Amino acid sequence: MRYNTVVSSCRKFNFTMSADLRRSLRIKINLSCPHCWQEFPTDKILFIGEHTDLPQDPKTNGNYRFLPQRFTLAGAALDPHGVTCEKMACPECHLQIPRPWLHLNNFMLSIAGAPASGKSYFLASMIWQLRKTMAQSFCTNFTDADPQMNRQIFDYETTLFTGSDDPHKLVRIDKTDVAGKIYNNTVLNGTATQL
Repeated sequence: MRYNTVVSSCRKFNFTMSADLRRSLRIKINLSCPHCWQEFPTDKILFIGEHTDLPQDPKTNGNYRFLPQRFTLAGAALDPHGVTCEKMACPECHLQIPRPWLHLNNFMLSIAGAPASGKSYFLASMIWQLRKTMAQSFCTNFTDADPQMNRQIFDYETTLFTGSDDPHKLVRIDKTDVAGKIYNNTVLNGTATQL
């Protein structure tokens, strides 16, 4: 494990990052969690500990979540054992938030419909088309802020559009599970929840 030079936290000295400094760093002042949709100020974002001796997080049963008090000279958060932490989490649900969420403009979209009405097909087709159209028409890449978070959609795209040598062959994607590996376990308002 690597230990880095430590810089004291601004919180220790009751210093809050000014709105002007946040704008110059292109960090948004408020975020909405992509999992629970809770809105919160960026200075409340938690980091995910890396050291193996840290306790488990009580909400997710994953790695320890904490509000950092120490940072490296490069600005990376250090967990209580001094290990550099890159991953961030929502202060409400404690689920991981992609780092680009701090800087990029984003929006959340919900697709509602009856079971087996084609929501997954629609979403995979829409994302596939946006990847093509944004590149061809606007010279802009349409990429995932966190590929792991969007793995299911990527798998759907692959199945529908590149999974067969015969473009006329009918393919199908599996029905979306209502529980399981594509969901994250957490505790919200004292209740175990899958998001």
